[in-house]
Amino acid sequence: MLDAPRLPTAPRTTREPAGAPGNPAKVQKIRTFPREPDEHYVEERRVSRELFARLALGPVVVDPCAGFGNIVLEARAAGLRAYGSDLVKRAPAIAGGCDFLSEKWRPPTRVRGDFDIVCNPPFGHRSDLLREFCEAACARAATALLLAPVRRLRCAGPWLQALPLAAVIHPSLRPSMWPGRIYAAKLAAGERLGTGFDEVCWLRFERGREGAPVVSWLREG
Repeated sequence: MLDAPRLPTAPRTTREPAGAPGNPAKVQKIRTFPREPDEHYVEERRVSRELFARLALGPVVVDPCAGFGNIVLEARAAGLRAYGSDLVKRAPAIAGGCDFLSEKWRPPTRVRGDFDIVCNPPFGHRSDLLREFCEAACARAATALLLAPVRRLRCAGPWLQALPLAAVIHPSLRPSMWPGRIYAAKLAAGERLGTGFDEVCWLRFERGREGAPVVSWLREG
């Protein structure tokens, strides 16, 4: 089985919005940060808001890598029952100490029957970590959507073919993916989050799915 090459432990980069303080209009400044502890990088809420507005999911959604709870909040705003957990507790409504890759992981006690998984998992520097999250999600949920950097899929074909991949879905805009502490500071200061540096996509898995996946875009309008 082929595996993606190990990536160097380079700092994560992100782009400041054009016109930000010290940043001339129409020019984007790339900032570099040390890697975040526990690989806690936060997607903007509009990423999951767009997803729930355009795809039929639920009625129960579980985010096992919930972080600040953005996906859970947007799922509830869309009228779904949503619950979140994470290895580290970072929000009041999110259960902590829950390792999704552990055999002991269980969905929240209020979840009965089938549920959908929607999450932005921490991929880290291990080339096989994305595969482990995808395999765990497929084993536990009727439908699973995982947010993934497109660059991590360059060598993923061999193991993705063994999973029930139904679709590769691209957001309408490239989102920013800030380190958690910077994301929280920017929100508290009322600053814009800007446009992201890496292309991302949703990987949609469906239990029992056979055949080639569909490639689609969440276009506005």
